[in-house]
Amino acid sequence: MLTCDIDAFLNKTTADIWVDQNHINLFRVAFLLERMCPLAYGLGSKFNETYFGYFNDAIQYITVNKGAYAILDPHNCKSAL
Repeated sequence: MLTCDIDAFLNKTTADIWVDQNHINLFRVAFLLERMCPLAYGLGSKFNETYFGYFNDAIQYITVNKGAYAILDPHNCKSAL
């Protein structure tokens, strides 16, 4: 069972400091492709809505709330399938 929350992608308090005090406006947000779209669901057929929701919340906070940019950084830890 996947346990995750938005803090796995972004600590909002830290992002506030980076943007507001340190003037950082670019964040790289890594995610695991096999968690976003698990093979059990059929690769490419649908997202894990919970994992995607946390990822989306982080991206929205960075881009909409803070006015910064986000690099979406997919990773595939199970590349030897």
